[in-house]
Amino acid sequence: MTTELWGTFSVRDHLVERAFVADVLLYDRLVIPTLPEDGDTRNWPPEWNLARQQRLLNVLGELAVALPWTEERHRQWQTRFDHASAKERRLAREEAASCVASDAKAARTDDLPFQVTRMLLADYANAPADDAYSNGCTL
Repeated sequence: MTTELWGTFSVRDHLVERAFVADVLLYDRLVIPTLPEDGDTRNWPPEWNLARQQRLLNVLGELAVALPWTEERHRQWQTRFDHASAKERRLAREEAASCVASDAKAARTDDLPFQVTRMLLADYANAPADDAYSNGCTL
């Protein structure tokens, strides 16, 4: 059985220019929250451009997994967001910024293939695999 790598997105990620273009190369499936089949389009904010999202879902076909963004899922998300303290949200943003800065710095090294492979292992594989690779070992 082959392991698939799935990417998850927000209800607004389809709004960016060239949405999902690079993601189809990185992930086996894209999980995209969308209006439930029986949902009222008036409950979907116009700025989320449901028509654009539907066009992209049609283009993606089986690569996309449409996840109905129900009221219950929205409440769960809102509860988690509301219960996270401002400090926790700030720390999460700082951690994300630090990771990006580290990746950018590593990408400017002379040993780019090694660094990119190591970043992928660190981000997507398990810690023992990353440790073995960084110590020059093979698994």
